[in-house]
Amino acid sequence: MDSESDDINQKIFRSIADVFQQAQLSYAGHRKHIAILKKIQDKAVENGFEESFNYWFNKFVLKVLPLKKNEIIGDRIVKLIAAFIASLDKELTLLREKKHETLTAREQVFNRFVDGFIRYILRGVESKDKNVRYRVLQLLVMIMDNLGEIDEELYNLLIWSLNKRIYDKEAHIRTQAVFCLTKFQDETSVLEDSQKTHEDEGDIPAAISLMHIIQNDPSPDVRRAAMLNLVKTPTSLSYILERSRDNNAVNRRLIYSRVLKSMGLGCFEKIDFKILDQLINWGLEDRDDSVRKACEKLISYHWINLF
Repeated sequence: MDSESDDINQKIFRSIADVFQQAQLSYAGHRKHIAILKKIQDKAVENGFEESFNYWFNKFVLKVLPLKKNEIIGDRIVKLIAAFIASLDKELTLLREKKHETLTAREQVFNRFVDGFIRYILRGVESKDKNVRYRVLQLLVMIMDNLGEIDEELYNLLIWSLNKRIYDKEAHIRTQAVFCLTKFQDETSVLEDSQKTHEDEGDIPAAISLMHIIQNDPSPDVRRAAMLNLVKTPTSLSYILERSRDNNAVNRRLIYSRVLKSMGLGCFEKIDFKILDQLINWGLEDRDDSVRKACEKLISYHWINLF
């Protein structure tokens, strides 16, 4: 029996290894590779080897984490993993719609897989290797939309880890941490959370961390990521609009070409007239030509067309 178990375990190992090996070559075959991974997982679960599949899957992901940011192989594997998880989540959605009898069992398998996977890679956010920290956060950004509901313990662990990484010494890692935090914003509680005190830094809500980043991060790219992804509420909007005086011209320009433009009539409903007037004056008198043009276009084209 032990020999048979070892054989099955080795088959799972070789099957997953082959998929990861082939997926490195191009994005073209990813749909086929995802289908193969799902078959491997289904057979493993069916034969009582679910833990073996999860173990080897995580081990192969571990091999990808040290790859540098510009390594295309790493990007391909990260996208494969994200697409695999998204595919599993889509299957569950279809089962829910049909109220299929296997739904509960499939949900449990999915939740165990995702929970174990996230906890496994999260250990890498404390790595001394900047490539590992970057890849972990890159993975989290890409799979976050397909997490659904997660238990409170895992949620707290994620927030704690991300609130540490927004102070990483590498700007591109901080940017990924910002993208992750944007997935955890609670639009209805930003104002309430801003008025609370948080004894532990890890307990700070995502939106509050993002507002702090907008004002204090030394990198314009990180400030930009937070500015463009922060939920717009009466509390957060003032932090966003402050970037009209950012020392980076791109960030100032985006206030007019993205933030105010996307708000449409909301500009006149949510922003005090005196503040809006000041923003227009700053934009039209900005020292950078691209900012002035963005402000002029906002007024003469987008706003006029609203009426």
